[in-house]
Amino acid sequence: MWLLLMLAITVHAQQGVSLYIDPQNRNADTLDFGYVLAGDTVARSLFIENSTDEEIVIPQGTRPYLWIEATPPFRDNDPEEFPLEALFPFRVSAGQTRTYPLRYAATLFAQLHPEGRHQVALNVSVRQSLDTAVIGATRRFILRVTKSFRPLWSDTAVLDFDSVYVDSPLDRVRVLQVRNVYQKGVPVQILQQGDAASLQAFTLDVDASDFFAGQQLKEYAVHFRPVTPALAVLDVLLIHPSPLRNGAPDTTALQLRGVGVIQRLVVRQVLAPNTSIVGDTIIARNRKVGVADTIAIVVENAGNIALGAVETRLAGDVRQVTLLKGLRGESRLAPLRFDTIVVVVRPAQAGTLQAQIDVLTDLLQRGIWGVPPEAATIHFTLLVESQPPRLVALTTEQGIDAGTVLALGPCTDRYMDTLELRNQSLEPVTVTAIVAPPPFRVTLTTPLVVAPGQTLPVPIEVEPTQPGTTASILRIESSDTAYSPLEVPVRVRVIAPPEPTIRIPSVEYIPGQIVAIPLLADTALQHYSAMSLLLAFDPTMVQLTGLQLAGTAAQGATAQLQSLGQGQYRLQIATAARFVRGDTIAVLLGQTYLGELPSSHLRLEQVKVGSTQCPDAIPGSGIGGELSVVPFCGMQYKFPIALPLLTIVSADAVVSARVLVLECWSRGSGRAQAVLYSADGRAVAEWALDLQGGRQRYILPLAVPEGIYALRVRTQQQTTNEAQRVLLVR
Repeated sequence: MWLLLMLAITVHAQQGVSLYIDPQNRNADTLDFGYVLAGDTVARSLFIENSTDEEIVIPQGTRPYLWIEATPPFRDNDPEEFPLEALFPFRVSAGQTRTYPLRYAATLFAQLHPEGRHQVALNVSVRQSLDTAVIGATRRFILRVTKSFRPLWSDTAVLDFDSVYVDSPLDRVRVLQVRNVYQKGVPVQILQQGDAASLQAFTLDVDASDFFAGQQLKEYAVHFRPVTPALAVLDVLLIHPSPLRNGAPDTTALQLRGVGVIQRLVVRQVLAPNTSIVGDTIIARNRKVGVADTIAIVVENAGNIALGAVETRLAGDVRQVTLLKGLRGESRLAPLRFDTIVVVVRPAQAGTLQAQIDVLTDLLQRGIWGVPPEAATIHFTLLVESQPPRLVALTTEQGIDAGTVLALGPCTDRYMDTLELRNQSLEPVTVTAIVAPPPFRVTLTTPLVVAPGQTLPVPIEVEPTQPGTTASILRIESSDTAYSPLEVPVRVRVIAPPEPTIRIPSVEYIPGQIVAIPLLADTALQHYSAMSLLLAFDPTMVQLTGLQLAGTAAQGATAQLQSLGQGQYRLQIATAARFVRGDTIAVLLGQTYLGELPSSHLRLEQVKVGSTQCPDAIPGSGIGGELSVVPFCGMQYKFPIALPLLTIVSADAVVSARVLVLECWSRGSGRAQAVLYSADGRAVAEWALDLQGGRQRYILPLAVPEGIYALRVRTQQQTTNEAQRVLLVR
């Protein structure tokens, strides 16, 4: 039963209708007519197999039975070159297989597709003869063809080799296919046209003449090995007779294209002095030993592809050379664009230091044909030549400090100093120029040759012009190239002359004794070396008898004290050194008297300071004090250690009666008490004193035996304000 069922299914399948275009592959739905020369016709077949018991038919070549339609992206009039034979009705008997002719007639009209491609769709619907409404089979086929107006045809009008590395050790080889679409043989002359670089880059394995048999396909090997980084274009001209021109010559042009690429990074400039470029080597000469020097290397992408830097490496002694900046890895450097590599060198010793800079790129990952592995790394060599200094300045690191100078116009002291330069090498050194910043000045005339081991003294002057601080560099240019200019720091502070103030403090004295009157500097005097003072005192109280210099003035200074009369004095002091701030300039010594008043003014009527050449260049101000008698007899005064006048007078040479004559000052009226004490502390005599303003004399009767006594005087208002002295009575 199962066998009968399978047999029935097989018989039913064999009784169907089949439509196909390839007997070997009945499922194929695309029929390619191949390459057809314009004017030729190519025939193919549509197979209709009727396995039924009834006749089938294609009633006519129109819809919905048999028709051709255009298919995108081809033009609508393509079907005109696929004519259908008028064989309708086209009948196929039961059990019969017939072929319906399919033709492609290549017209002489222009190509409807840029590459000569034509494509249409063939729709077939087979019906029963007895009833055409009954469909026996339906199928859709694609018909394709390539039309050429010349007998020679190539699927690739332009053979592109893309990018190939210049001077690659491996040629890039591609195959150029050329087909004779004509049924007859065609002789060919082959010409190659292009510039010299293109003719050298492309090698075509072909003879100058060739012959194509009918519908023959030939393959030519093309080698591309560029010699320059540029676009290479080679035109291959196939000259042959054309049947469309009645045998006249025609040309089929093919083109070979390829780009030669190269990655190249070159040094264009070095931003550092005393440098040169020799190929991929940077030479930095005359470098200082132990001194860091920054060298900026400007590189340009001289290739014709963008350069992708992956890493920049520096091979060398890390203690003497370091990489400060490499090429940026985040972006590619376009052709003809610039970037900078910065290194810092610090030679540890004299000689030549060598370092290598390697730029690693992504060239091997770019998919470029024939890149040698070593081309992915770009190498530069850095040579640093250094030597020790030949010309040195014998000075400290601070250089020359002229201190502070007053701008006194024509009276200004010029600061003088000497800078010593020594040639410590075995070769002579020429000093070509000495540049001193104002107000410094150098009077030497250059050039000067300093012999080996010789020391050259350079006199330096400071000419103050206007107030201000100058902290600059004195530059000595010489043939010691690595260390030229030799730089020496210089500094000077020029100030406008400050107004000085001299002060005399208030002084108390005991009449009849020598008093010391100091002269004090209340303001800065350290810029001056001379002064002139005009002093005025009360001649009834003091007379100057001497002078003692103090402080800086005591160190080699000269002083002159001149009396002008009426209590006026001229004091002049000059010193080679300058005064000290807050200094005690001098101490005046004076003989004191008991004047008409208890105090008087000590006046500084004139103060002038300056230099030794101009001692009175700058006027100053003076502050006077008070010269006062040491108070006694109470009334806000302390009793003196020695009374100004203490006299014991005998009233009668025979009678032992004595009086005590006491003189004292008082500023106002009041009462006081004088008490005389014996050696054992007993009060032996008392006197009441009626104090009046001014100087007074008191005669006190004294009736005591000889001995040592103590006299005390005190006021009633200030019992604690008392004084005493020892009194010897004989």
